[in-house]
Amino acid sequence: MAVMVKTLGYYSHKGGTAAKGLSKLKSHLKYLQYGKVHENEPRGFTRESDTYSRSDFYAKVEAQPERGVIAHKLVFSLSQDERDRLGVDLKQMVRDTMAGWEAKLGRPLNWIGFQHEDKGHPHVHVVVGGYAGDKQVGIYQWDLDWLRKTADRSKDALAKEPTRDLTPKQEAQRLHRQMEEHARANTRFFDRILGLDRGLDRGR
Repeated sequence: MAVMVKTLGYYSHKGGTAAKGLSKLKSHLKYLQYGKVHENEPRGFTRESDTYSRSDFYAKVEAQPERGVIAHKLVFSLSQDERDRLGVDLKQMVRDTMAGWEAKLGRPLNWIGFQHEDKGHPHVHVVVGGYAGDKQVGIYQWDLDWLRKTADRSKDALAKEPTRDLTPKQEAQRLHRQMEEHARANTRFFDRILGLDRGLDRGR
């Protein structure tokens, strides 16, 4: 299964609403760290550090020119089954992908990531500053396509031996997810059967 990379939109200075856009960005960064209960404790990270504070990131964004995009929002995700089976480090996958994007653009980016360990849906949020130096950063469909392909290559490079044995905890989690999937499939099946029965009753 391929890595999913999608945009969640952006904040901008459009219409002279710089303060409003910056305020929304500040709230979003706080939400990514504290706004929901996760199986881990999300902390900001970047290319070199596992403890990049959101206030340091925000200060750099605040110093940007007051025009155009303030910041972009991205999310990288991989199915839990594949992540656990291959032993992929999502944080390193994002770092590899962002480093490749910087090399492609020819300039460093101001970005911060937050890894969310959610049951059945491990993912990483990445917020990218709207400027790299004095140049505006844009994210278009071709950028998303490139990011997906690059993240996939990183995933494959980081993957451990696919046939490795799972730990007892990972095996239990895998079996539990399979049981839940079978239960949902059975529920959908019986719902369809009941629907057909009701239809036949109405036709009598």
